[in-house]
Amino acid sequence: AGPVSLAFVFGVGRTMAPLETALEGLEVGGESAVDLDAGRPEAALGHLAADLPVLPEAAGPLRLRARVDKVAEAAPRDVVRALARVASCGCGC
Repeated sequence: AGPVSLAFVFGVGRTMAPLETALEGLEVGGESAVDLDAGRPEAALGHLAADLPVLPEAAGPLRLRARVDKVAEAAPRDVVRALARVASCGCGC
């Protein structure tokens, strides 16, 4: 599969998802990777898993490469939406 663009408000969960931890402190252009189980992407991605395409369980373990394309301050309404989404996602993040 090709690249997927994902914009999100960083660090709104009770804990940071492994993907957020891997991206923490990176500048624009910085890259990192996270291992994930295609059957349980929320273990590595937390509430962000809902924004990715459905991964086939048969794919088994995957290595997700991530690159920071942009860093910007989130609008207050986007922060509120992100907090509401985390509160209702059920992933424990």
